[in-house]
Amino acid sequence: MSITATRNEAVKKQPDQNGAGRKYKVLFMGPGQVPPSQDPRKNLQYHVSEFCEGDFITTHWGSPRDYRGRSLSDLYDTLGSFRYHATLSGNVPKSLWRSWAVVYLLWKGLQLSWRRRGFDVIIVYGAFSWSFVGWVIRSCTGAKLVILIPGPPTGAHAFYPGLANRIKSSVAKVYVPWILRRADGLRLLFPGQIDALPRGRYPPAFIFPDFVAVSTVPSLPQGEAGKDGRYALFLGHPFDLKGIDVLIKAFQRISERHPEISLKIVGYCADLAPYRKLAAGNPRIEFLPSQPHERAMELMAGCAFFVLPSRAEGVPRVIMEAMAARKPVIATRVGGTAYLVGERLHELLVEPDDVEGLASRMELLLDNPDLARQAADEGFRRIFDDFSEQCYKEDFRKMMESLVPLTSPRIS
Repeated sequence: MSITATRNEAVKKQPDQNGAGRKYKVLFMGPGQVPPSQDPRKNLQYHVSEFCEGDFITTHWGSPRDYRGRSLSDLYDTLGSFRYHATLSGNVPKSLWRSWAVVYLLWKGLQLSWRRRGFDVIIVYGAFSWSFVGWVIRSCTGAKLVILIPGPPTGAHAFYPGLANRIKSSVAKVYVPWILRRADGLRLLFPGQIDALPRGRYPPAFIFPDFVAVSTVPSLPQGEAGKDGRYALFLGHPFDLKGIDVLIKAFQRISERHPEISLKIVGYCADLAPYRKLAAGNPRIEFLPSQPHERAMELMAGCAFFVLPSRAEGVPRVIMEAMAARKPVIATRVGGTAYLVGERLHELLVEPDDVEGLASRMELLLDNPDLARQAADEGFRRIFDDFSEQCYKEDFRKMMESLVPLTSPRIS
């Protein structure tokens, strides 16, 4: 028996508010480059197992050696009230990845729907390939379909050059509204997320940020933000969309006046040459490759402040982690960032591509340690008051109750 199978005993079937002990049957579907967390504290499905049960289907682009001799059944087993399924596609040619994933998700989703005698709700990640798969399964089974939109619904390709991306952007402007209108609900991460779409009748929207296990993030005591922090930190990729060129230019402008601070840029980048050129040999600008999550949180715990100068975003989970670590956050006013940090921290937001604005915000924190502590404490309070794991569970439960009444005969 695998480790996760024994953990399953920790979650018993909880009665609903009417004492009937019924659970919603849910199918989660979406792409993934890594397996879902085996740590119950960091696993979304484990947290909602109190009132939901079902299956999670994902994709994994790794190679067999990534599993280090462990079988798929060791990695994808039950956790809480959910079972896990994945395709090992490391030997699939890169050009066929997406097609392979679509076929696998469709086949596995239909198979599980028939085997489980139907789901109440199907939740798919993204408004493109996966939403189409979800719609087909919904059409075949009668389940409710919820599409989770992680960022700008039609703008993802607009930031990249080339004919192919221009075609994808044009297709998205037609396809995305069409598929969203065929859902029973939309999972939005922030208010106004679909305002740029053509007007029309869309299904009900359920607005709350994605799940982040903020209680597991190491944090400083109150009033100690930036203590002993000698570096500003960035975590993420891709570098072009995250505005790393802007960050380096801004840091160069303050570097001479603030020799006490360095900049750590952490994340995957296929070609660092343009960014190293911008760094111009500055010894206080350090590039680090992608790090395991535990190591990334250690770097977060040690920084003076966190910077995310993105050109486009949804609701960045890394900002949620920075706030949970009680770190001041400087970010761009894009996507749901302003909604996430709250009005009291808008002073530390800048417009995308604003080098001067970004430099001035970094200097503001460096020159005003009291402000840095206040910003860190306010972010910490907001995360745990409004976006904790418990808040997520309550929002998720309300969504399920709205989609499928407790009296529905489909709820076992």
